[in-house]
Amino acid sequence: MTTYTTGSIELWEGTPRDAVFDPNPPNANVPSTFRNSTLLLSRTISNFYTQTNDFSQFSTGNAEGKVTWTGGTLLSAISEGGHPCPSLFTGGLSWHPGVLIAGYLFLHDGKIDLDCPTPAHSSTWGRIKALYR
Repeated sequence: MTTYTTGSIELWEGTPRDAVFDPNPPNANVPSTFRNSTLLLSRTISNFYTQTNDFSQFSTGNAEGKVTWTGGTLLSAISEGGHPCPSLFTGGLSWHPGVLIAGYLFLHDGKIDLDCPTPAHSSTWGRIKALYR
């Protein structure tokens, strides 16, 4: 397991759809073609780690980190009561040569989960069942 003290994440709008995955980044196209539109969300990541193994046939692992958003045009859309919802960045990793683009170290199949509070009301089991009859 490798733990990182800090990192950053930026989510950019994909218009125009011109992202180029040239080998051996950084280069003239990477990351420039990934950052040439509207910044949707941004923040540093804390408690980020990767966990990998060197014994599986498919060279797999996982990554996880906590995100508290601080910028971007969609910040208000993921906020509750004026505060951005905490998020979890997570997903699987592979470094199997058959799936990698030349010059890249990992392929990450990840997602970001928002952890916004959900309002709830007191109820009874009978009242809940009646909603579906």
